Amino acid sequence: LAAAEQINDSDDKARVLTEIAQTIGTINNFSQAEKLLLQTLAAAEQINDSYSKAEVLTEIAQTYGTINNSSQAEKLLLPALAAAEQIDNSFFKARVLTEIAQTYGTINNSSQAEKLLLPALAAAEQIDNSFFKARVLTEIAQTYGTINNSSQAEKLLLPALAAAEQINNSDNKARVLIVITHTQAKFSYWRQAHHTVSECPTDQCKVESLAHILSAWAEKKNPALADKEED
Repeated sequence: LAAAEQINDSDDKARVLTEIAQTIGTINNFSQAEKLLLQTLAAAEQINDSYSKAEVLTEIAQTYGTINNSSQAEKLLLPALAAAEQIDNSFFKARVLTEIAQTYGTINNSSQAEKLLLPALAAAEQIDNSFFKARVLTEIAQTYGTINNSSQAEKLLLPALAAAEQINNSDNKARVLIVITHTQAKFSYWRQAHHTVSECPTDQCKVESLAHILSAWAEKKNPALADKEED
């Protein structure tokens, strides 16, 4: 790590730091792994090139998912989020934020959901490109569905819906609204789900969203249907 910090070329530094992050994922001592990941993150923050920085931050988030210490998620993922916010390029910023949301989904600690996912949502709102913004919001909405705390999921879905409503492109907005409706229906937020459907900009969005509501309602009535969902 100390040697990598002295590398001037962004691509070369990123390659070394990425390999270091991957190796850290094999360490079975969480306190040691956490210390090394924070040092790797600090080194990544010094990289100016958006692509190279995103490569390292993405690997750090993936590595954290393999460590899977939910009680300490805030300590590492919040600084990673802060670093991602400094990336100017929409594509690379979206890539890191998506990975962080996916990593949180594997941790599944409802007590830290608000602390981690609301900042990720706020960062997503700063993305100008509607396609990449929709990509991150979709992943965040899917991650909300993994939270084993329905009242907290409801609280988090409201700002996600508000962010989705600001997307101008109809297709990109529809992608997010369909996933939000699916998550709302999963937790039996029927009123909110129907409101989300009313925000759909296309007929396809309305049809797919209503299908999620009907499927969730049917499975609540008959849990055996959940096993036949694929059919």
